[in-house]
Amino acid sequence: MRVTEAGVCTALSRGAVWTCTAIDGPVQDGVVYYYTRVASASDIEVRHRWTRDGHVAHVATLDVGANPSSGYRTFSRQTVARLGSGAWAVELLAPNGDVIDARQFSVP
Repeated sequence: MRVTEAGVCTALSRGAVWTCTAIDGPVQDGVVYYYTRVASASDIEVRHRWTRDGHVAHVATLDVGANPSSGYRTFSRQTVARLGSGAWAVELLAPNGDVIDARQFSVP
């Protein structure tokens, strides 16, 4: 299993091509998306773990279909303003719990 793409976005369009509008500075409010594309020879389950100030705010469990070349696209989202300001992070966890990607952003 390997990550072929990952990003934290303020907007995510999906279709034939997925477009992630990357976070540029602090997030004022609204929804934040964590987009990942994972290449795997077999179907697996991954998790997106969202934290604020080191405390878990949400964990999304996602099925990833086998796609060993370009990867399987998936995402989760979190409404950050509702949960408050602070130092936010989101991690991609492998089936064994290892962190294989991590992104940080802030909410003032």
